[in-house]
Amino acid sequence: ANLDCDTFLLGACIAISCLISTPTSESWYHFMIHIFEMVSFMVAITIFAYIEFDCGICAVAEDRQATNNPYIRMFIIAGWTTMMIDFMGYGLILYNEIIKGDAIDDALNIFSKGIDEMEEAERKSKKPSVKVTEKPVVTATATQINAHRESQMEEYH
Repeated sequence: ANLDCDTFLLGACIAISCLISTPTSESWYHFMIHIFEMVSFMVAITIFAYIEFDCGICAVAEDRQATNNPYIRMFIIAGWTTMMIDFMGYGLILYNEIIKGDAIDDALNIFSKGIDEMEEAERKSKKPSVKVTEKPVVTATATQINAHRESQMEEYH
């Protein structure tokens, strides 16, 4: 299978975003990527903490190994535990279809609603409770963003 640059970059961006936090997407595909990455990194960290090896730039072996340092062992256990909680919580969110659309669209809609409500309250009262000095520059509406994203998704499929 040939992998073009755009597809690779899109996959890399999704992968990086999944490492930062749980992806806010209704896609099970992103959830699977998140699971693979998190398990891979936790395995690498755990192996690094338990295997004995010489390292010139690392801490002394007694300090960095989980077998000799209870704090390292505690952090490894905490990492695996929180990862499992993350997977269960996100899986439940996807299963119950709590996430609809994309978080960016939701944030834009909430922001736009807030601005509209503030302007409406100011118009009604003639005496603004909150002085709005400048309206933020919004270059696209949520509807325009959704239409653009849908056209982009059609190109990739």
